[in-house]
Amino acid sequence: MLSRPYAFNCILRLRTSTEFKPGHSYGHFFPDPQYENVQHIICCDFFATYAYDFDFANNV
Repeated sequence: MLSRPYAFNCILRLRTSTEFKPGHSYGHFFPDPQYENVQHIICCDFFATYAYDFDFANNV
């Protein structure tokens, strides 16, 4: 039995302004093979941490 709340089979979509693009990502998730900037999280709770590095996009 679970002793605290969990979420299962989650999807995380990262959206930014056009000036930025996602760089490296850190956390317990894996990228979607079909869609860009979409990650799948198998299981998470309130201790789960996800981090991203952002790069400047060259839109000039």
